[in-house]
Amino acid sequence: MDRKKKELIKNLLLIVIILGSVQLGWQILKVTLNTSIPIAYVPSKSMEPTLKVGDLVIIKGVAPQEIKQGSIIVFYVPGHYGEDEYRIVHRVVKVVDLGGELGFETKGDNNPVSDYYRWGYIPSSYVVGVVIYRIPYIGYAALGIKRPIGIAFILLLIAILLFSEFFESKKNEIKKVN
Repeated sequence: MDRKKKELIKNLLLIVIILGSVQLGWQILKVTLNTSIPIAYVPSKSMEPTLKVGDLVIIKGVAPQEIKQGSIIVFYVPGHYGEDEYRIVHRVVKVVDLGGELGFETKGDNNPVSDYYRWGYIPSSYVVGVVIYRIPYIGYAALGIKRPIGIAFILLLIAILLFSEFFESKKNEIKKVN
């Protein structure tokens, strides 16, 4: 097998290992934290000063009965911003019985009124989990990737990697000739 094929196989294997490690890590977090979404970022100022834009939050899945007034929860609101998977991080201000299922009235710490008038009570089935930890600033990476400048940055990194690989192989060919 020639050197170029070995190099290509090595690079492909490295990519597979990196992607597999990320996926394995995500699965371990899901099982360990008992939730489908163990990590999320804060995209708005609605929870300031408790949570700030760009914070990364660690989420733990808990039984609905463990969620109390004052808990910070992550939940879905179907159809919000045209998405069914849009997640919101707000504080529980009231726990109610919806007739067989618990429901939660929520409010952003920085918002003047509760969310009840927008979404009603949030059924426990929409809750992803409670926030157990925050890591400041790390969420900016996720926020940046969604913006055009973030996409441009990633494309630039890929281009730099491809060009460096190309020039490295040309450099090696020149060394062989000399």
